[in-house]
Amino acid sequence: MRTGREGLPRWARAADLLTVVLSAVALVIAFTGGERLTVFGVRVSITSWVRPAGWALLVAALRHKFLSQPSLYTLLLAPRVPRHDTLAAVLPAVIVSRAAVLLVGLLAVYVFGFPPGQGPIAPVDEVATLLHRWDTGWYLGIVRDGYRPSGEAFAQQNIAFFPLYPLLTRAVGEILGERWLLAGLLVSLAAFAGGAAYLFRIGKLVCGTPDGPRLAVALVAAYPFAVFFSAVYTESLFLLCAAGAIFHALRRQPAAAAAWALAAGLTRPNGVLLAAPLAAIVAARAWPRLGGTWWGGSWSGGEAVGSEASGARWRWGDLLMVAAPVAGLGLYAAYIWGLTGDPLAWMKAQAGWGRAYEGLAGLVPDPFLRRGLFGAFKFSTPGTLNSLAALFALCLAVPVTRRLGLAFGLFVALNVVVPMATGGPTSLGRFTAVLFPMFLYLADAVPPRHQPYWIAAFAMGQALVASMFFTWRELY
Repeated sequence: MRTGREGLPRWARAADLLTVVLSAVALVIAFTGGERLTVFGVRVSITSWVRPAGWALLVAALRHKFLSQPSLYTLLLAPRVPRHDTLAAVLPAVIVSRAAVLLVGLLAVYVFGFPPGQGPIAPVDEVATLLHRWDTGWYLGIVRDGYRPSGEAFAQQNIAFFPLYPLLTRAVGEILGERWLLAGLLVSLAAFAGGAAYLFRIGKLVCGTPDGPRLAVALVAAYPFAVFFSAVYTESLFLLCAAGAIFHALRRQPAAAAAWALAAGLTRPNGVLLAAPLAAIVAARAWPRLGGTWWGGSWSGGEAVGSEASGARWRWGDLLMVAAPVAGLGLYAAYIWGLTGDPLAWMKAQAGWGRAYEGLAGLVPDPFLRRGLFGAFKFSTPGTLNSLAALFALCLAVPVTRRLGLAFGLFVALNVVVPMATGGPTSLGRFTAVLFPMFLYLADAVPPRHQPYWIAAFAMGQALVASMFFTWRELY
C-alpha cells in the first residue's frame, strides 16, 4: 500500500481531509445560516448544518474503524516540523484571529445592539450585513458605480478613497457574482495573510531571536486595532504593500520593491510616505559608515544587503524604488485631474470628514486634560483609544530606530505624525495597526516569560475595539 511521508495511507489522508472540510462546512452553515446558489443553472440549497456534520462523523468513523492509529485527533495536535515555516507561522495566526474578531463582532451586535441613532432602522440579517460598517459603504460605492465627484470641493466625496482596493474588490466580486461584501472580505483576508508572511520574512532578517518572527506575526494579529484586517478597509492591503516593498528593498530587489511601493501609493494617501524609509534603506547601504546601528540596523551588514553592496552608490533601480510610491500618488492625482479638473480634489475632499491641519495638539484629547484617563474613556472612548494607540507608536519610534535602523523608525514616526498633524486623532488607531516595525521590535524586546501576557492584553483590547466597531460606535 502506498503511504505518505509519515507512513499514513493515502486513503486515510484523504478521509481525514474530507472530515475536516465537512466539519468546516457544517460550522460555517451553523454560523451563517447557509446559502442558496445557482451552479450551472441548477439551484443548490445548503442551509442545514446537520447533513455535512453527519457525513463528517460517518467518514471519520469508517476511517478509524479500518485504521485507528494514528488518529485524526493525534495528527492534528501532534508536534511536527513544518514543511514551510512561513505558512506554519502565518496561517494559524490569520485564521484564528480573523475568525475570532468576526465572531466577537457578531456576538456584540446580538448582546449590546446599536447605540441610539446608529445602525439600520429596519430589521436586517445581522450576519449578512456585519461587515457593512462606516467607510465600507464608500468603498462599496466605488466598487459598484466608480468615482462620482459631487463638485463640492470640501464636502464628503468618494474621490477621497484611493483606487487599488476597490479595483481588487471589483475583480473578485465579478467572479463571485457581484457579492461585493464577501469579495472585500476575501481581499482583506488574503492581503493580511500576505502581509503577515512578509512580516515573518522581514523578521528572519532583522530579529535577534529565533522565535522573534513568529511572535511578531502573533502580535500584529492580536493588536487591538487589527480588527480592521477583518473589515472591508485598506489596512490589510497597505500592510502587504508596505511590508513587501521594505522586504524586497532589504534584499536588493528594486524591481519587486518598486512594484509594491507603487501599489502602496495607489492604496492610501500616506502610501507616499513609504518613499522616506525606502530612501533610508538605500542611503544606509550606500554610505554604511555614516552612522551606527541606528542608521542601518542589524540588517545593514548581513545577507539582507549582500557583500557586494558595501560602499555601493545609488543606482537607477534604487531611484525607481524610492520614486514608486510618489508615482502611485501621482497617477491617482492625474486621474482625478481628468475627472474633476483639479489634481488635489481628492485631498480637499478629506475636509468633509473634518480632517484639516491641527498640529500635534490633538494627540492628548481634551477630556483627558480635564478629567484624567478614566474620565476621557467615559466621555470620549473612541478618541482616547485612538490617542493611546498613537502615543504607543510614537513611544516605540525611538527604540525601533535604535534596534532596527532609521528606515523602520521613519516608517513608524511618519505614519503617526503626518496623519495626526492633518486630521487629529481620528482613525489613528487603525493607522497604527500597519506599523509592523513596532511588532518586530516588541518580538525582540519582550522577555519570553512576558510574551503571553502581551498577546493576551492585545487580544482583550481587540475584543473591545471589535465590539465598538461592529456595533456602530464611532471608531473608524
